[in-house]
Amino acid sequence: MDIYKNVRNFVQKFIMTKVLSVTEFRSNLASELELIGNNSRNQLIIKRPKSKGNIVVISQEAYNSMEETLYLLSSKKNREHLLESIQQGKEGKTTKIKLKDLWK
Repeated sequence: MDIYKNVRNFVQKFIMTKVLSVTEFRSNLASELELIGNNSRNQLIIKRPKSKGNIVVISQEAYNSMEETLYLLSSKKNREHLLESIQQGKEGKTTKIKLKDLWK
């Protein structure tokens, strides 16, 4: 399983992406950063010449979420456990419990 491919697919599916040139970004810097800061699902790609590569701007919350996802998927055993749990949820193999009962 390619972790980075899965994270990339998630980002492309669930995050609003806006692409700007460096000039467009510079002329609207404050409003573009406000847009990113107001919603962790927003991201901004700043296109630069091919030899320099593009830059992605995301909120701290979005960055932390991606870091946590990569961490959780970095261990083969943990990744397998999470995927098994997701499959069980899809198959309806779940148990309802009350929040107060979690710590008993």
